[in-house]
This record gives sequence, C-alpha cells and structure tokens, in this order.
Amino acid sequence: MKIGIYKPYKTIYFDSLVNDYAGWSREVVPIAQIFAERGHQIYMLSKTDLKKNQYKNIYNTCTAHQLDRIFFFNGGREKNKPNVLEELKLKTNRLDLLLTDLKLVPDRLELFNNIYTHSKRMYKYGGLAESSSMYNAVFEPLDIVVKRKNIKYYFAGAMHSRLIDFFEYVWRPDCLIHGKAEILNLNNRIGYAECIKVQKKSKYSIVIADIEYNKRGFITPRYFDNIVNDIISFVDYKYDPDEIFIKKNDWRRVESYLELNNKMNFLEKNPKKYFKLLQKQRAEVKKSYITGQFTYSLLK
Repeated sequence: MKIGIYKPYKTIYFDSLVNDYAGWSREVVPIAQIFAERGHQIYMLSKTDLKKNQYKNIYNTCTAHQLDRIFFFNGGREKNKPNVLEELKLKTNRLDLLLTDLKLVPDRLELFNNIYTHSKRMYKYGGLAESSSMYNAVFEPLDIVVKRKNIKYYFAGAMHSRLIDFFEYVWRPDCLIHGKAEILNLNNRIGYAECIKVQKKSKYSIVIADIEYNKRGFITPRYFDNIVNDIISFVDYKYDPDEIFIKKNDWRRVESYLELNNKMNFLEKNPKKYFKLLQKQRAEVKKSYITGQFTYSLLK
C-alpha cells in the first residue's frame, strides 16, 4: 500500500530531536516506521530531515500521483495552504485523521474517511499514545537505572488549560519544571531529546491533563513516557476515567499534592517497595507496544 503522511506546520525529525520542543515527531515517525516495516511504501508529505535511502520503504519525496491512503496528523493551520485538506483528498480515496491534540482539531472533519484518537469515547481509538511512547523501547537493568536517579520530582510541559492542577501539583518548591506558563512568566522549555536526558535522572512525576481531555477520556503519552524512563508515574484522579492505562484504584492515583508528596516520601523511606513499583510499571509495557503491532492492528 502507498501511504502518505502529513503534519501541517511542522518539520518531522527522524535524526535529531533538538529542534522538536513538543515531541511532535515522536507521534509521526513511529507510524511511518511501523507501516514501512510491514511492507508499505511511506511517502513523507511534510518537511523532514529524512535522508535518501535512510529507511527502507520511507521516502522524503512523493513520486506517486495517487496514494492508497494518507495519514493526516492534526497541527496548526497553514496560512499559505488554506485548501490543503481538499488537495490531499484529491490524492487518495482514504484520508484518515490522527487526532492527538484536542486544541488542534482541523476544519472540515467531513473530508476524513476515518478519525483515530486518544479516547475510546471519540471516534476510533488508535493506539497512538502507545506507539509514540514505547515503539522500539529498550530497557536497561533496573539496578543501573536506579543509581543515576538524582532528581526527585520532575515535570515537563505547558500549563495549557490545566491551571488548577498545574498550581496544585507542579508549581511547588520541590518540582523541577521545564515548560511554559504565561501567567507565571515561565518559559524554559527544552528540546525533546534534552527532556529525555532529564527524565532518565528523575524518580517521580505527575500526569495531569486539560479539563476537556479529562471530560472526554482523552489520554496522552505522558503516562508511558514516565514508565519507559523508569519514573514512578503518579496520576491525577481525574485523568483517564475509562482506565485505558491505569485503574481508578491504583495506588499511584492521587487527589492532591499533599497525597503525592506523602507517597513520594514513603517510597524514599522504603527503597525495596520503590524498586518493586518500578518493576510493576515495566510489566505494563506489552511486547506488542514495543514492536508497534498493537498500534498497527488498530490503524491497518
């Protein structure tokens, strides 16, 4: 199958994520690789740093006049390409939207043949968070991992429309923050590659989501981002109401910073239980997440 992949306004980075400040490439690249590995011809329709013949079956130019399918990842609206959806629709009989951000829902949803999301309440669940976090994940021995953990509590991300939760959990003296919050005059974002380096040194983090995300059961990759980097992934009680990733009665669910802080301190005093919790988190990572087969089965 000949498949085009397009994300407006963004350069897709296959090599270096230094200039990717929001991790948008890690949504797109795994989908391209997962389908290419299974014999499909992938044509990148967005700007990219992809080199010629760098990956089998993935091309940075499109020579095909007609494509069997196009994956459109949501993104900004391009002022110089107001009719981009109509143009893409002419190139294929199957234009599919991969909706990973509720703030960037494209116009003309009726033009899409299928819509895949991070929610089991909205359209079709696509397994997109699983692929962006865990595709090709490699785990080191935990005893080695634990020795380099010298940052207690870390959060990376913007405030967005989660002001109350941001102040409750994140804007705390013991939390190392890399992110953006205009109301606080905060903007110390770092590239995604640098963020991963900090995550690998961090012990605990909190998963929070925008109000609309919680209402719609719209999860994010953050939960498994933490687990892949061996961070204890505490989760606000409002997040993931449909238990896609985490059960409502899981010990890592918290309702306040005070509860979160008490649990972090408990694990600090009980290193064996901390280690066992890391093992338990790793057990949540299925082989089909790492190979991409889980996501492929939902999107194919």
